[in-house]
Amino acid sequence: MFQQTINEMDNSQTLISIFFLILFVFILRRKLVSSIYTLYFKVHKSILKSKIRLQNSIEKPKSNEELLYLTDVKSKALLKKLKKFEKNQQYTNKDVSFSFLANYIGTNSKYLNELLKIHVNKTFSQYINDLRIDYITNLLYHEPKYRDYKITYLAETCGYSSREIFYKNFKKKMRMTPSQFIKNLKSDIN
Repeated sequence: MFQQTINEMDNSQTLISIFFLILFVFILRRKLVSSIYTLYFKVHKSILKSKIRLQNSIEKPKSNEELLYLTDVKSKALLKKLKKFEKNQQYTNKDVSFSFLANYIGTNSKYLNELLKIHVNKTFSQYINDLRIDYITNLLYHEPKYRDYKITYLAETCGYSSREIFYKNFKKKMRMTPSQFIKNLKSDIN
């Protein structure tokens, strides 16, 4: 009987040992799984931050909320109206603004912003400034009388209300001042 009691105690100790071993493995497993999940979420968060940084470095909208995904049909229709705006030289109007252009082509400001960024690859300011500088350089090339006008008059002719802004944008696009440009045109003729 004493031997039977010793065997029962051994069995109890074995069962307790097995129980604690299973408990230990379960706890260890939970910690391991928890650690794996934590690591996964840290890596995932890091990847998302990298994607956001990459998106912000590209000249595209900053977030998915800003993307309105104009349809091809709508984009083509708006681009056609934008060409009409250019053909009619509406950009030479000093009062041209972002809202004016949106109304002119019959869209809202968000669609216009997307249209310019994706299809023209410019901001509104870049778009208007490039049109104006191209317009005045074309006049200077083909209409020699414009070469004798003052810079202020040239600025007003292409839609700028400020001589300084015209000068800055001209130099930025043409890599020379308006005066240098005119001087070069005059020297090419002689």
